[in-house]
Amino acid sequence: MNNPEFLRNLWLEFSLHRLVGVPLGLGLTLWMASITGGQATGMGYMAAMLFVAFTLVGGTKLTAEGLFR
Repeated sequence: MNNPEFLRNLWLEFSLHRLVGVPLGLGLTLWMASITGGQATGMGYMAAMLFVAFTLVGGTKLTAEGLFR
């Protein structure tokens, strides 16, 4: 934990908005899926689709940043 480059990357990547917004958005979305669907299969489907969406969007963003910097 004394590596200054590691600590710098933590400060750059984990902003307050990201630490609060992502869990809140995921929790709200999954909560809404649970009260509207009412079935465990609907909740699992929603979680899988959110994983795919976040992976595609996040992976595309990271790839673009890596190629065009």
